[in-house]
Amino acid sequence: MATIEPLTRYMPAVGVQSERHWQLLLDNPEQLMASVLAPATGYLASLTQETEAVLISRYYVLAELFRLLMMQPSATLKALYQNTLSALLKTYFDIISSLLVVA
Repeated sequence: MATIEPLTRYMPAVGVQSERHWQLLLDNPEQLMASVLAPATGYLASLTQETEAVLISRYYVLAELFRLLMMQPSATLKALYQNTLSALLKTYFDIISSLLVVA
């Protein structure tokens, strides 16, 4: 009996709280839905703003790359190739260094 005593005290409280939520839903469903959806709406608004900033910055980077490519095609392609190769070599170096540290 002692093991189920906390459960017998908890269940009526859950019932009362559940009844309050149902009554609030029946009395004012718009307010309840607004309060439930407010965190998700805030998160989506923040995500939308961040996505917009990223897309705009990517657009400007691509526009600048296209402009350089049109003005100086060989120099732009050579620089792009060297930067890509440099990034790949840096990644390779980081991987090998991590493997050597583990070994």
